[in-house]
Amino acid sequence: MASLFYKWRPETRLRLSLLLVFQVLVVNFVASIPSPSRAAGIHNTDGSVPQFTNFTFILEPVSVIVFKAEAVRLDCQTSKSRNRNPSIKWIHNGNYIVGDIRRYQLNNGSLYISEVDKNTDAGLYQCAVTEEGLGTLLSRKATLEVAYLKKSFSLEPRDLSIYLQDTAMFQCDIEGIPRPNITWFKDGALVVDRTSKFRTYPEGVLEIADVAFGDFGLYYCEADGAEKSRKSTTAKLEHNPNIEQVHDGLEPKFVLRPRDTSALVGSKVILFCGANGRDEEKSQPVITWLKDGVTIDYSHGRLAVIGGGNLQILDLQEKDDGTYTCRAENSIDSADADAKLTVLAPPTFIVRPQNIFAHEKTDIRLNCEVKGNPRPNVTWLKNGDPLNDQHYIQLEGTSLRILGLVMTDYGLYQCFAENSVGTIQAASHLIVLKQDTPLPVPPSTPSIFYHLHRSGTLTGSFDKVPSEPRDLVAAITSTRYVTLSWNIPEHPGPSEIISYSVLWNEVGSERERVMNTTTKEANVNRLKPNTEYEFKVRAYNRFGPSTKFAYLRHRTEQEVDVPSEARNLQARALSPTSVGITWEPPADPKGAITLYDLIYYAVGDTDEQRVTIAKSSVSYILMGLKKYREYSFRIVAHNANGPGMSTEEIVARTYSDRPSAAPQNFTLETSSSSSIVVRWEPPPDDECNGQITGYKVRFKKQGANGETVTTDGNRRLYALTDLQKDMEYMVRISAQTVNGSGPATDWLKKTTYKDDLDETKPPDLPERLVVRARTTSLIVQWVPNRGSKILVRGYVLGYGKGIPDVYRQVFEADTFYHDIENLQPASEYVVSIRAYNNKGEGQPRYETVFTLESTEEEPATPMLPPIGLKTVVLSSSAIIVTWTDDSLGKNQRITDNRFYTVKYAASRTRPKYHNSTDLIAHINDLKPATTYEFAVKIVKGRRESTWSMSVSNTTLEAAPGSTPRDLTPVPVEGDPLSVTLNWQPPQKPNGLITGYLVFYTIDSSLDDRNWVMEGVLGDKLSKTIRDLTQDTTYYFKVQARNKMGYGPISTTVYYKTPKAASKGNFPNKNLMPDSDTSPGNTQNTKDASSGKKDNQPGGITQNLMIIIIACVVGVTFCIVVAVVTIVLCRKRDAEERNKRAAAGPKSPIKGKGQKSCGPPRDAKPPDLWIDHEPMELQTMGKVGHAESTTSMASTRRNSHDTKSIDTLPPGMDILEHKRKDSIVGDIMYHSGSDIDDRLPPPHLHTSQSPPQPPPQQQRSIIRPKPIMIPVDTQMPPREAVATVTAFPNGHLMQRLAVSQVPTASCVEDSGVIPMRPVYPRTQYQMPYVTGPPRVNAGDITQPSMKPQQSASPYKKPTPPISSGPIKPRTPMSIITHKAPDVTLDPGKEVPDIQKSLSTEELTAEMANLEGLMKDLNAITQQNFEC
Repeated sequence: MASLFYKWRPETRLRLSLLLVFQVLVVNFVASIPSPSRAAGIHNTDGSVPQFTNFTFILEPVSVIVFKAEAVRLDCQTSKSRNRNPSIKWIHNGNYIVGDIRRYQLNNGSLYISEVDKNTDAGLYQCAVTEEGLGTLLSRKATLEVAYLKKSFSLEPRDLSIYLQDTAMFQCDIEGIPRPNITWFKDGALVVDRTSKFRTYPEGVLEIADVAFGDFGLYYCEADGAEKSRKSTTAKLEHNPNIEQVHDGLEPKFVLRPRDTSALVGSKVILFCGANGRDEEKSQPVITWLKDGVTIDYSHGRLAVIGGGNLQILDLQEKDDGTYTCRAENSIDSADADAKLTVLAPPTFIVRPQNIFAHEKTDIRLNCEVKGNPRPNVTWLKNGDPLNDQHYIQLEGTSLRILGLVMTDYGLYQCFAENSVGTIQAASHLIVLKQDTPLPVPPSTPSIFYHLHRSGTLTGSFDKVPSEPRDLVAAITSTRYVTLSWNIPEHPGPSEIISYSVLWNEVGSERERVMNTTTKEANVNRLKPNTEYEFKVRAYNRFGPSTKFAYLRHRTEQEVDVPSEARNLQARALSPTSVGITWEPPADPKGAITLYDLIYYAVGDTDEQRVTIAKSSVSYILMGLKKYREYSFRIVAHNANGPGMSTEEIVARTYSDRPSAAPQNFTLETSSSSSIVVRWEPPPDDECNGQITGYKVRFKKQGANGETVTTDGNRRLYALTDLQKDMEYMVRISAQTVNGSGPATDWLKKTTYKDDLDETKPPDLPERLVVRARTTSLIVQWVPNRGSKILVRGYVLGYGKGIPDVYRQVFEADTFYHDIENLQPASEYVVSIRAYNNKGEGQPRYETVFTLESTEEEPATPMLPPIGLKTVVLSSSAIIVTWTDDSLGKNQRITDNRFYTVKYAASRTRPKYHNSTDLIAHINDLKPATTYEFAVKIVKGRRESTWSMSVSNTTLEAAPGSTPRDLTPVPVEGDPLSVTLNWQPPQKPNGLITGYLVFYTIDSSLDDRNWVMEGVLGDKLSKTIRDLTQDTTYYFKVQARNKMGYGPISTTVYYKTPKAASKGNFPNKNLMPDSDTSPGNTQNTKDASSGKKDNQPGGITQNLMIIIIACVVGVTFCIVVAVVTIVLCRKRDAEERNKRAAAGPKSPIKGKGQKSCGPPRDAKPPDLWIDHEPMELQTMGKVGHAESTTSMASTRRNSHDTKSIDTLPPGMDILEHKRKDSIVGDIMYHSGSDIDDRLPPPHLHTSQSPPQPPPQQQRSIIRPKPIMIPVDTQMPPREAVATVTAFPNGHLMQRLAVSQVPTASCVEDSGVIPMRPVYPRTQYQMPYVTGPPRVNAGDITQPSMKPQQSASPYKKPTPPISSGPIKPRTPMSIITHKAPDVTLDPGKEVPDIQKSLSTEELTAEMANLEGLMKDLNAITQQNFEC
């Protein structure tokens, strides 16, 4: 074997030697441990497996009551875990007892007190039992009480004035241990119990039933206890002299109310209650008991009513805890008295702590769950010493958690539970084992060490185990946790990595913790702030762990010095709407407290309310709360650094009150000749104001006194019985709580049956059935069988077309009328009626009837829809809609009851409707930057038209209405001092977003205008902020904008830059660069680039190659298209020049040598009405564009004449815009109506004349647009006249008059058609009414129109007359029906436009037309003069 050993390679021999040495050291170390198990007497079955001890209490001290100077013994005994007895010591009120002559310990460990002294011996006792090498156990606490009797009574009898035969009750109470014995005296004589007269109770109550004259006198009680006696004051029982009140009846009144009581589980308790009150029948009130609003069931035997009305409960149980109501009731009224019964229960274990084995460096949890009333307080002890909540020892509710076990954590742990009625304890034995020690019993979730040891971890080959993990860093660091990340080992070994172990400990501490993970990161929790820790990570494969650890030393962040939680928070209800909250300042304020925040909410709600309280206050009264509602409260203290830790929430309920609403769904039903059934539902939940304990039902006959009955709180119906036959009763009901009754319902009336009706057989046939016919309905009436003695609960109505009972309807017994609708005219129907009860349906009565014939009126002439629909955008949320109603005639005056319905909707939304009684409608509440479609119809009575043609328009933009969303800071890879902000656009942009503003600062308390701002143009949704300061918290927010302004600012987010630009300061492993590639560091960038080839392939990626090819193909295609376009355009220009050259003298464009641009002066001007067609320029007929289109055509310009809209003369840009966008009815091609004439024309608001263009500037011909008049809006046919295009208000004339017009000669080879001069009209001008500027369709962006009617096939549009140079004049427009235009006053809302009532407008318009014709004749004559 030795020779084989030396034949191995040196490194193999070294590894094997190290392995053997390691195994020997482990075995020796385990054997040499001064094993707590051995020292404590833990027996090992095979010398290596430890066992738990059976060290427990056999006998513990119990609570006792003794008289002064008497002797007492307290016992204590434990089981023996070894041969020798453990040591026992006694503790009194937390201090160990030193033996003396009066108090000493017996040989068996019991404590003996020879003479008990109240001042020195009363209190709590415990025995402490210690076994060497194991630990110490403490017993439960036992109370030693010395008998005593208070000097004064807490409750004494009071004077009582009652009537004869009433009940009298007195009560005494005095504090003492044991409970004093109370006796009663009358006039100095001892009262002896007599079942029918006097009855005394140990609780100190005297009850006197059926009081007679001999019972009146003086009463007092005596209490005996603790060898002493006390006498109460004297109470007088006397006769009430007001006898006349008895004859009128008295409502119940209590002589003794039940008191709140606390009693131990298993004991007996009596709740006392007595009441008097005579009703009209001289009866005493009846006493009933309810628990939580429900009548008590006495069938179980534990609960019973004794005496006059006292409730006795035997063998008290926890379920008996609750609110008990004593209800005294007579026919006049009822009264309630409540008492709270609290069932006390000592602590008992639900889950006891168990003995446990655990490996060191692991975390364990010792469970302990208890119950009791009041709720027990749980504490933990180790070896008799209390454990406080520390970093490594944490109290989680009633359980104990120990983090990072060490060998010194071995020992006995006790769970103590204590409340006001008792204490209990249970012990757990914790044995801590080394990592390589197997557990005696395989755990349900074995640790990684246990699994690896069994699979051969310590016996594997060193060359097959992995190396340590690489690149261990703290990816995220906080105050109380660190997130670690690492990479796989450089040499993972022949198998894959199956897991990792993470170990950490505070620097300088031996308590090391461990966790296992299968990922390459771990989140280490429960760390201390600003504390340095050592972290080690080891990798595992199937051959074992790595030989080395990856090591990191890292410090957690400094915790902000904010206050700890406030102490002793309490909340107590003060009234039905207020709660008082008190607390104590934090134990560790970490500076001066600046204020407190009281945070509260109603249990069940989601919204929290916050109240700021001054720093000097430690109490607050919260007002305005809901009645009988649970509220949750917590307190947060603030100092200069901000808010501190919050207290735990506490819950308090406001006091109850009377209901503030009456019961709901209150109905009555007659059930017989002597009973009426009452049904109801409780008041709304928010109006109950407490637990409903009952309902008061008040009923009375007409003109008589009423009676009252009270039901349980859980009842929803009640039967009033013993009523008179054939009598009408009035009934109402109210709800009540412990505080009293709420408002009552209205009176309802119901009449009892005349006789007791029989329900042993179905009802008889109804007496009569009457049916009256209409065109599409039947009126059915029936009469019940008045002589029948059979009960009827309802009726069944059947009908059908020719066949009965095809359709059936059920009615109540008091319904005798019904309308059957939706029938067919002139049809035969069979109607039946029958009564029913619980035995079934009776015999039916039939009736056959024919519905009337239909007499439909002749359909009226269909109404035509409105025409000329226009829209004017007022703002981002308002649009004005106007239209013309052709059925109103020319004056458009509404004289009947018609109205108009406007339908409008945005894309893919439901339409909305707006009614208007005029020809205009203001549509408000629209969304900004949204296209809406509008249509109008006429409604006149039952007649209505179809919808008009649709018109669309878009509202103006508005500033963004919401904040940008999802603002997220993202670190920049490779640049730790930069951060990229990403966000989403606002949910309500209200238009095109043109940019964003990014705000950031390091002080979030600054005003917004003091933050640093950076702009983002366009619709970019990210922004990189650079050159930040390291280890600094930055706050960011963003604001969107559009052309209308800025929107609201988003919520603030924060980002903290790392401390230094190193790998360990990146928030996570994905953001940590491999090399420094920050801007400006060229050398490092090159290094990173050169180093990339080791990890990834070089060259151009496939995606980049695809992008380059796509770009090349696109550019090539654009170049080809441009070349083809240029060639075609040049060819077309050459063809047009050739055509003009070939035109010769027929062309209106003269050659260079021509000096005359018109016909000779002696030529006869043509008549405008006859020869107007030869006057048209011949070139107009050769233009390829149709003259009937609605867009304005213009001739082509040469290179000198072609200009953008920006280079036009002032005012021409507006003209050009209107020319392009105008439609029928715009301002340039105006066709007015009577409304147009009433509105003033628009004016140019210019403070100076427009600038003159250059002298040589040429103008293109502006071809006027012909007027298109729809068929349904045209005047009656008449003889054809010349069609002219009027230029309203001189707009076009003023624009063109400023241009230089050649006069000496014609334009030579310019390709421009000269305009004919237009002379101003000086006659027959119609003055316009002055007023605000008028806005016509051409002044605004016109909506797109959806034509619904084609042009008339019987009338062609007349080609327009070409115009030459124009001078300003006042034009007149040809009249046609159109929607009224709108006059806008800037900055004000446009009111509804009122129509003129003038009837002379037609005459004025004809005069204007005549003047227009004369002007046109003058223009024609001038055209023949050069």
